[in-house]
Amino acid sequence: MYSVLQSKLEPDLARRAEHYFSENTRVIKEAWSCGNFEELGKLMSASGLSSIHNYECALGVYGARFSGAGFRGCCVAFVNSDYADKAASFVKNEYFKVQPELAEVSMRL
Repeated sequence: MYSVLQSKLEPDLARRAEHYFSENTRVIKEAWSCGNFEELGKLMSASGLSSIHNYECALGVYGARFSGAGFRGCCVAFVNSDYADKAASFVKNEYFKVQPELAEVSMRL
């Protein structure tokens, strides 16, 4: 279905939709539960690259994986050490903008 509608989306939205649908495809492959760690590594890398290219993640990020992000989960990222402080600051600032109530609570913990 997505492939039929993809060409009708704005370019930015099409890239984000590509990430969404490709991420769902990766999730259902269940490499972890099958013990296929080589495939799991490839899926994690593909997820990170999709995040970087389709969601335009921060400079210096080699790869990242969202875990439960739809439920306020977390992100695991492999970042070039030269960019680590900048990437961490970016994430913190964006989080405060999007989730000010939760950010305030987390600062008190």
